[in-house]
Amino acid sequence: MTYLNYNTRKRVSMDIAKTAVKNKTFISTAANVNCLFEFIAPIIQDQEDQPSLEDLDMEDFEEEQQLVAALVHLFINEDLREQSAVIIIIRKFIEII
Repeated sequence: MTYLNYNTRKRVSMDIAKTAVKNKTFISTAANVNCLFEFIAPIIQDQEDQPSLEDLDMEDFEEEQQLVAALVHLFINEDLREQSAVIIIIRKFIEII
C-alpha cells in the first residue's frame, strides 16, 4: 500500500476494518494482528503524508477510532501466552505507555 496516496490508503484501511467488524472476523494470533495493523496503519498511526491537524475532519476521526476500538474486541485467543502476544502487538501499534 506504500504506492497509494494517504486518502486512498485510509479508505482501504477503513474498508478492511469495517469488513472485519461487520463479519465478526475473530483474529487469534499475534502474527495475524500484526499483519492487520500494518494494513490499517493509516487509521491507527500518524502518517508522513497525512493532512495537518487543522484539516482533520473530527467526525471521520471519531468514526476511525470507534472502528479500531470495535476491531480490538475481535482479538481473542484461549491461550494466555498468545493473547499476551496479541496485546503486545496492539501496544506497539497504538503506542500505549
